[in-house]
Amino acid sequence: MGVVMTIKISHRSKNIDDVIGEKILTILDGWAGKLTWDLLISAIEKRTLQRYTRQALYAHRRIRAAYEIAKARLPLKVAGNKKLYSFEEVIESERNQLLKAENVRLKSEIQEWQERYNRWVYNAYIKGVSEDLLDAPLSKIRE
Repeated sequence: MGVVMTIKISHRSKNIDDVIGEKILTILDGWAGKLTWDLLISAIEKRTLQRYTRQALYAHRRIRAAYEIAKARLPLKVAGNKKLYSFEEVIESERNQLLKAENVRLKSEIQEWQERYNRWVYNAYIKGVSEDLLDAPLSKIRE
């Protein structure tokens, strides 16, 4: 009888460059449901045909940060030791994250406008522009 030998050919995955890194970040940005390093590795393998280790992914600052952000934004409902995610919770979490990001941006814009307003008030005061002139309708200013 003959003995059948199988040889496993292993090859090293391509280094994580900017193109692969962006694909991984896109996967994480759109992630819904349970997120673990093993699940992420499987998703990356399906999308890029490359298999990376948790350590290789963790070594990249942007990937590590995106993973942590994705973990934080996914709502968890714990039943015993099992984590459960509902579609509604994921959608609500994404909506909350969007609103929080918008809120931060709008607060920043308001701060910029307040600083600009204060600068205008100061400059008007220095130039001797009266409050009546500043409050006048535009048509009266043009006359």
